[in-house]
Amino acid sequence: MSPDQQRPGGLSAPVAKAPEEHMKARILAVDDNPINLDALVALLGDSYDLRVAIDGRSALRLLDRGFIPDLMLLDIMMPEMNGYQLCEQLKERPALKDIPFIFLSALDNEEDETQGLILGAADYISKPFQPAILLQRIRLHLELKNYRDKLEQLVAEKTRKLREAEQKALQQEAIYRELFNNMGNGVAVYGAIGDGTDFIIENLNRSGAMMFKTPLTDVLNKPVTVLGKGAADGDLVPLIRRVWESGQPEQLAARRLQIDDHLQWIEGYLYKIPTGQVVGIYDDVTEKKEIERKIIRAKEEWEKTFDAMADCVTILDRDLRIIRANKATHDLFGAPYSSLIGQHCFELFAAENAACTDCPALATLADVAQGSQPLTHQYRGRTFDVSCSLLTDDASSTPYLIHVARDVTEHRQLQEEVNRAHRLASIGELAAGVAHEINNPNGLILHNSQLVKDVFQDLQPVLEDCLERNADISPGGLEAEDIIDTLPQMIDDINGASRRIKFIVTELRDFSSYDNNDELCDIDLNQVVCSSAYLVKNTLKNATRNFQVALADELPLVRGVATRLEQVIINLLINASQALENPDEEIRLETDFDPSRQVVRVLVKDTGTGIPEHLRDHICEPFVTTKRQKGGAGLGLSVSTRIVKAHNGNLIFVPNQPKGTIFILELPAGEN
Repeated sequence: MSPDQQRPGGLSAPVAKAPEEHMKARILAVDDNPINLDALVALLGDSYDLRVAIDGRSALRLLDRGFIPDLMLLDIMMPEMNGYQLCEQLKERPALKDIPFIFLSALDNEEDETQGLILGAADYISKPFQPAILLQRIRLHLELKNYRDKLEQLVAEKTRKLREAEQKALQQEAIYRELFNNMGNGVAVYGAIGDGTDFIIENLNRSGAMMFKTPLTDVLNKPVTVLGKGAADGDLVPLIRRVWESGQPEQLAARRLQIDDHLQWIEGYLYKIPTGQVVGIYDDVTEKKEIERKIIRAKEEWEKTFDAMADCVTILDRDLRIIRANKATHDLFGAPYSSLIGQHCFELFAAENAACTDCPALATLADVAQGSQPLTHQYRGRTFDVSCSLLTDDASSTPYLIHVARDVTEHRQLQEEVNRAHRLASIGELAAGVAHEINNPNGLILHNSQLVKDVFQDLQPVLEDCLERNADISPGGLEAEDIIDTLPQMIDDINGASRRIKFIVTELRDFSSYDNNDELCDIDLNQVVCSSAYLVKNTLKNATRNFQVALADELPLVRGVATRLEQVIINLLINASQALENPDEEIRLETDFDPSRQVVRVLVKDTGTGIPEHLRDHICEPFVTTKRQKGGAGLGLSVSTRIVKAHNGNLIFVPNQPKGTIFILELPAGEN
């Protein structure tokens, strides 16, 4: 018999132990009658872990030693401490107050049973008890306790998980809040007032507060109109209402808002979230609009200048077809504006089916130089001083011609009269002084022009720095940004004119030919792709929300000039951005390697409008563009094609499916 089975006062109640005793339910029986205890031991000892105590104090000592029963059987009438008092003691102990107990008592009146139940008894059984009923009641209350314990465990586990989920939700909310407040775009959350007649600003991130130049405390839970004059007078509130009612996202076109004392251009995108609010994402495009305004103004000024020229100026393609003609040309031939486009210059000026003899345009194309030639067109009886020059840049492979025809008929007639009067008088003087008056000054010009050019090249970095710090000066009437590009050409013009005098020729030296003297080096094309994408990140951000970059691993190096290849990729990315019709369309930039052909490739894929079929054979030619209404010059792909050819590569395109275009840049790998 173990010590914890000893009864106080020397009375013992042996309990049969099973090998799996630790699996049995624990029961504590308290009764001052040994006969009752022996009966309980006989009835319950084999099925339960039964402990007995002969009075209340013995029961408390057993509990204090660590025996916590699953159920207690209590007699009521006991010396020193009756069953009711023992219950009160148990209820005062947190670890014991929830143990179910059953009163076994000879007291069978209603008041005693009520008193027991009031004290928290799970059941009340009168003595003498029926063993089957007692066993059934014990099983029932043990099962109830088991269910209660499991339920408490489930509740505790559920509570733990809910707390963890709440903590995680709080962490996620903190992350989202940090992202929200640190976004570069302005983000506003709008809530509807009533049936959507107006909207309040429920939230605004820091970028939005800076964009609209207002403290958060001044706009939160305020009407939309506090963001700036024009938010309500325009169509912002109706647009928010449409999105709120339909659930369909909409683009907010750029508009001007009166913020404080200045105007600001804002554009954005609005959509409805599941909670019912409308979210607006805004970009400050004031600087972009200012640049667009300057570009449009420059274009208008150029067109006005072009049409204000008194000479007949036309732009020709390689086949001598007119692409553009100024007002003076239309006026000379009495033709409506733009009606001359597509005609050959020789059809217009000479009424011929072929180019004129000694045509300066053909000479310019043949020698890539500027040509000038006085031509007399018999059917009009007029003399034109015709000059041609190339319209190209460093990378253009298909130049166009600037054809300038000046009507010099009267001037030449007067000049002939003057020459006839002075010819005999001047011929001797000219012959005597030609060496001194022409050769010597010309030699000085030739020498000094080269010296000036060398000095300018040495001073160019200093001059660029000076002009950058003093952008508003205009030396010699030239704009600051034109000096670096214009002065070298002016010096070369002087040098070229001097050489023309010296050798008595009618052609200028070539100032516009593509001469790529950059040193070739090994290039990681992935780095070029990444730097190109970074340089146009704002353009891509404004064009699409779906820009993806996929770089091939261990891409072979290519030989070339990194800045030139950057120019090509930037042109392709800008073209792809301009081809998109909405921000949901996609641009994908990829690199890969074709080991069978030893070719490294860059692919620019877009899902935009694509290239019209009638332009696909000419899209890489100069001045061919799908964006002329937007101010496109049509030189980007022409420049890119020439750069790629200079790298022994190919630039091709194929239609993307179901819509859009894929441009593929192919370059030989390694030393190939």
